[in-house]
Formats: sequence, C-alpha cells, structure tokens
Amino acid sequence: MDHRTAAPESIEIGLEKTRPPADSPRVKKTAFLTAAFLVATTASAIAGTIRVYNSDSKVHTVELKCSGSSKKIEIRASTTASYTFHSSSKECDIVGGSVEFPTKKLVNGQKWKIKNGKAKAN
Repeated sequence: MDHRTAAPESIEIGLEKTRPPADSPRVKKTAFLTAAFLVATTASAIAGTIRVYNSDSKVHTVELKCSGSSKKIEIRASTTASYTFHSSSKECDIVGGSVEFPTKKLVNGQKWKIKNGKAKAN
C-alpha cells in the first residue's frame, strides 16, 4: 500500500485544551486591562451638542476653546440645527464670534435662539 494514499492512523495526544481558572492572575490582569481600555476610550470620545435657532438672515460664527483645541462653528442663517463639538469634556469656552452669548461656556444639551446677533436660552 502506498503511504501517500493510505489514510493516516489517528493519533491520540494526551494534551487537553484547558482554560485558566477565573481567579488566576492572568484572567484578572486581562479583565483589568480590558476595563481600563474601555474607560480610556470612552472618556476620550466625549462630545457635546447644542441646538441653535438662528432667526437672523445672516450667517453667524462662534469661536470655541474645547480642552485646549480651537473650534469655529458657523451657524447658518434662518435655520434650526444641531452643532457638535468634540472635546474631552461636555463644555467649551466661548472665545469669540459674531454672536453675543449671556454666558462664557456652551454646555452639552443647551438650546439657543439667536436674534439680532444676540443669543438667549431657548
């Protein structure tokens, strides 16, 4: 019988795949690193959104400083829209622009109405 065509004999090996016990240091370390990674990536992905109704017939801008980064929002004329700012926190400082706000910070979830270049909480 040709060895190339013959069916191989089954060989049993006494090794079994085993899982480490749930309280082993390896499992604990893996669980800790997974949890730390999830917390770190969630914290860095925070964003804030504001809703703005611009009743003026001109485009306005708002200049923000969010966790050290600059952001410029352009608010379209005669529209209502949501604007998102990405930051490591849920608020940004207002540092300039063509709209006068009654506050120095924009916070996630706020709603504003702009009329005659002035914003008021909506």
